[in-house]
Amino acid sequence: MDVYSWRDFGREAEFVVASYLKLKGWKIKFSSSSRGAADIVASKDSMRWCIQVKASMKSPHIKSEEIRKLKRHASSMVGIPVFASVQPWHDGVGVSIGQYMIFLYSMNDWRSLQA
Repeated sequence: MDVYSWRDFGREAEFVVASYLKLKGWKIKFSSSSRGAADIVASKDSMRWCIQVKASMKSPHIKSEEIRKLKRHASSMVGIPVFASVQPWHDGVGVSIGQYMIFLYSMNDWRSLQA
């Protein structure tokens, strides 16, 4: 029997975020590299989000170097750097997608975003 790994959870989280945004009318493009600055580039109307997805059983974290890298990448694409936190569903604030909660934050000012 295969063991479900953190890597699998992280990749699944990217698909959860992409599916949610797609349902909200966004066009989605996945990064070709697992080590890229943004896991997903999403566009809708004149907006572009460069999204780094983190998944955790509790509160995910993003390293300061990852934030700098994401901000540089978003700036080069004339987009907004976005941090997407994906956690197993629980009673709380956020967007519930099946068994997951999604929280979206602008890395420019840490304000919560709505798709």
